[in-house]
Amino acid sequence: MNATELEGLTLFDGLSAAQKSTLAQTLRARALDGGDVLFVQGDAADGCYVVLAGGIAVEREVPGRGIERLATLGAGDLFGEVALLDGGLRSATCAAGPDGARVAELGRADFDALFAAGNPLAHAVMDIVLDRLAHRLRDATQLLIEVAADDGPGARP
Repeated sequence: MNATELEGLTLFDGLSAAQKSTLAQTLRARALDGGDVLFVQGDAADGCYVVLAGGIAVEREVPGRGIERLATLGAGDLFGEVALLDGGLRSATCAAGPDGARVAELGRADFDALFAAGNPLAHAVMDIVLDRLAHRLRDATQLLIEVAADDGPGARP
């Protein structure tokens, strides 16, 4: 893929032109038709993705409740990034929305190679990932506080 595809994505605003060029050479673009599944909850995680165009539905099987939609992602959204940190199992299923999607994949092996080579881009990408994870953690904490308040003494059934 080329660096111009990354230009309109605020996710990469902090990267230099050279870093965007290197990142574009490292990423693998994939086109998905509507409903195409990118990965399934429980799959081995081997990289993260950025939505370039279209939408991605994020869903999770919740015991006793069935399939729950967690999010609908659009252009510039990063997902699956925990794979860069731990390489564990996918915590949700991600599939293209009804109109399809175009995503860019950063494989864990490619990220590890950048990191091992001492490329400053690896640190910049890690900063982006950690920033996103910190925001998600803060949002999840706030949601837990709200749920606990709703379930506390005097809460309505």
